[in-house]
Amino acid sequence: MIAPDTAALLNDDNRIGFTLNWYLSAGPSESNGNNQHWSSLPSSSMADGHAVNVGGTHDATFEITGVQLDVGEQATSFRYESYGETLTKCQRYFWQTGMGNNYSFVGCGYVATSSVVHIFMDYPDMRSEPSLSSSGVFHIISPGGGESDVSGFLLKDPTNKEARLDCAVTGLTINRPAILRNKNDVNAVLK
Repeated sequence: MIAPDTAALLNDDNRIGFTLNWYLSAGPSESNGNNQHWSSLPSSSMADGHAVNVGGTHDATFEITGVQLDVGEQATSFRYESYGETLTKCQRYFWQTGMGNNYSFVGCGYVATSSVVHIFMDYPDMRSEPSLSSSGVFHIISPGGGESDVSGFLLKDPTNKEARLDCAVTGLTINRPAILRNKNDVNAVLK
């Protein structure tokens, strides 16, 4: 454990307040310091103690695991999180439909009018009401009601858990089920 710099203040606004770097390559002008504590570093101490140039070594590897930053005077035991737990935390801020397949299922709903399909979207709990952007080609399939490319999307009544996605279409039979998917476009995405 490295003792804290009690004289320095960390920004608690939208500016950079704290930076932690792992230097994989550093020349003598960055690694000739003698810095054994947290502080604002001069350029000569940025990579203090750097001994191996990973970028200049053939077949070199860099492995890191088990990094945890604690607030306070006492270090705590390492807290392991599963991949799913970490992913759920990330999805509070960003979520997108799957990519990578020509025809990926996005959601289902019904044909409300001949020009609007309601798709009901469930997503992980988000920290606030989401916004929507789209790219690529999407398509509605309505069993017994026809098919149509989607010409636009409108997110309706979003909450932090769900929303209705209105899809602009043409020529579908009303009151029929509908499935939204990307149309032969591996890069199509809603986010």
